[in-house]
Amino acid sequence: MTKFKKMSRQNQKLLHWLIDCYAFHLASVDITNKRASEKIKLKGKPYWNFKAKEDLKKIFLRAKGEGFKDYKLSDRLKKRVYDGVSFVEGKHIPVDNKAQLLFEDLEEFIVTEFQNISMILEGTFSLALNLMSNDNAIAFTEFLYEFFIDNSIPMWLEIEELFRNGNWRKYVYMHFKHNQCLICKQYATEVHHVYKVARAGGRKHDKYYYERMPLCSKHHSEVESIGEHTFNKKYHLQGGIELTEEEYNQIKSKYPGHFKEAEKNYKKEKGEINE
Repeated sequence: MTKFKKMSRQNQKLLHWLIDCYAFHLASVDITNKRASEKIKLKGKPYWNFKAKEDLKKIFLRAKGEGFKDYKLSDRLKKRVYDGVSFVEGKHIPVDNKAQLLFEDLEEFIVTEFQNISMILEGTFSLALNLMSNDNAIAFTEFLYEFFIDNSIPMWLEIEELFRNGNWRKYVYMHFKHNQCLICKQYATEVHHVYKVARAGGRKHDKYYYERMPLCSKHHSEVESIGEHTFNKKYHLQGGIELTEEEYNQIKSKYPGHFKEAEKNYKKEKGEINE
């Protein structure tokens, strides 16, 4: 049990930036390689911002819809109270402190369920600081970021930098997932081995979990030409990532031929083919 954590100011700012970008997109104004700090004018901005906010909420709710099947508030409340009581019973603290823990937990539950009910009955939800948990805000921003990438919607450079610096691993995987070059955002047709397979005895010893990054042919040629250290320094990269088994299975078909030896070794490890 933890105290309800409201959406942070940073997350709120990020959400409003994303809504802002979508408003420009709806108004057919290109903001590629632009910064929010440039304060670009948008004719009819109040209308476009309102439309963008409501449209993005609906898109998110449609994607989340399955999560509301068989929703029963009474069952959820009963479970929350039972779990809360079970938790505080084992604590050797004064009764007042136990009551406070239960109150804080129920406070979080009420705010969360208020949002859920609003989503179900009204098809919308509030972005107010005191009504949205930080976890929900993060889920919404991450969904929007991926939605923007999926649909080639330009974002302020500050958004890109926040995601990039906040979780490098997730940032790189998102590019893998959407066939985007880590440098120029163009279609990534190639996978660069950060971990050189020569160290493992050659390409035939390649493994799916060796460190990699998605690149277009131009930037793949460049890193091979100038070397890893210079390339990373030039483009401010933190390196590639080691794919998990689940991630590997999700993206391998997107890069035909690039995981050929890794796939053979993967199947050998699984016992699907003989040595």
